[in-house]
Amino acid sequence: MVVIQVENAPPKLRGTLTAWCLQVRAGLYVGKMPARLRDEIWAMVTGVRNAEFSAVMVFAANNEQGFSMRTFGQNRRDVVFMEGLELIEYTPDFSTTETLPSDPPPDVILKLPE
Repeated sequence: MVVIQVENAPPKLRGTLTAWCLQVRAGLYVGKMPARLRDEIWAMVTGVRNAEFSAVMVFAANNEQGFSMRTFGQNRRDVVFMEGLELIEYTPDFSTTETLPSDPPPDVILKLPE
């Protein structure tokens, strides 16, 4: 089984994915295909030259986890290999986080019960 999720995909790629997979939701494709076809589709995915395009593919594999993953494009989650396992490394986006004030505003008074 192969699961492919794409964001901002061009129509030609969406059409190819629809020809070989079932589109379960917008941008989410599921199908069963041989490894050669899976690799050819992934080659098409990695050939997209759009700065906003991103994709992830999860497929059955003969390893300890039973599946393997591939990612492409801008994404805050990356696949890392650690002791034979494929794990997800999350990189937070610090440009949009707001800083909290170190002290509460002076008009807020907290009273504890006695």
